[in-house]
Amino acid sequence: MLTPSEDAVQAPAAAGLNALALALYRAAAGVPAAWTWPLRLVQRPDAVRAVLAAPEGFSKNYDFLTDFACGRLSHPGGAPWAARAALTRHWYRPGPALEAAQLEAVYAEHVLVALPADGERLFEALVAAAVAVFSRLLNLSQPLPWDPQTVRALRGWLVQRQWAGWQGAEAPALARQQRALHEHLEALCRPWRADAQVNALLQGLSEQAQAHVGCPADFSAEQELVLAVLAASETTASVLCWCAELLARHQSERVDCLAQPARREAFAFEVLRLFPPVPLMTRVSLQAQELGGERFAAHESFAVNVLALHCDAECWARPMEFMPARWLDAAVPREAWLPFSRGPRVCAGRQVALAEVLAGIGVLAGRCELQALSAQTSLQLGLSLRPLPSVRAVNR
Repeated sequence: MLTPSEDAVQAPAAAGLNALALALYRAAAGVPAAWTWPLRLVQRPDAVRAVLAAPEGFSKNYDFLTDFACGRLSHPGGAPWAARAALTRHWYRPGPALEAAQLEAVYAEHVLVALPADGERLFEALVAAAVAVFSRLLNLSQPLPWDPQTVRALRGWLVQRQWAGWQGAEAPALARQQRALHEHLEALCRPWRADAQVNALLQGLSEQAQAHVGCPADFSAEQELVLAVLAASETTASVLCWCAELLARHQSERVDCLAQPARREAFAFEVLRLFPPVPLMTRVSLQAQELGGERFAAHESFAVNVLALHCDAECWARPMEFMPARWLDAAVPREAWLPFSRGPRVCAGRQVALAEVLAGIGVLAGRCELQALSAQTSLQLGLSLRPLPSVRAVNR
């Protein structure tokens, strides 16, 4: 748990990233001079699509994550990334664990026991449900140990490290952040070593890595798995928090989501359009090049605004409005919807995530009474984009 002194240190970073999220929305809406951050913002739709589809020309730039752990999610790219992807691809294959009834039962089990819950408690319950689902995909009989207090503290340190990447930090402060990240990595992985099933999973992955051509010598099965769990749980829980927020503010959508599967899917797609869990992606151009109508200098770092594509007025009617019904039109511009990225580095868990979101909506809409606690919704950007706690869930 964060101590008061740590909380005070991390507050400016959290506030800064929240302001960044607001700037992204303003830039996507075409507000003049909305973007004042150090990196160039790439948001023309052709450029966004082109950059995300060309990992051979643009590497990831997620230093704040690699300071925590190195894995498929955080690796810049190239052959080592491809080897990691090949080793873990089977984790995300659809199967019996993704049947709608089973998923909804998992989400009901974790959400209903947490009620009554405000936004933060609800978020933690949704994280626990996502971890339980991912554990089933790994063929584990019990959910992976995933201590919520450790993860809560880790979020704070990752936000601080991410902010340092934007604004810079003095060497002692950066060293303190890195030390804290390593301590939290150890705290999350330590229980896995005492769990026979999880330990066997990690040992098997390590052995496969040793035999896999192109896998880096410093491959860590623990780091690979911890990043996978973090990504799978944080993003899915964030999307479902937005679903709860919007169900509370659009009561008619609750009835539609329960009555019609097509409306539930439309609701989920619209949430992902207007509130993608990762609205900003940082990249580095590996050489001087021109793509999608944008010129990039060699080794130039920049930020891709996925929201700009999702809110492009040439693709979407009234793009800044929440309108799930737009997805019932066969002509909806799906090429302008990339919440899971695209190309070779498309999110490996996209099918799992979407199935979970649909199941989670079923629980939130059908089993919970959702009450908006404030007139407006505020943005919170960290590992993913989610609303500041402003919804209370109680038993229906």
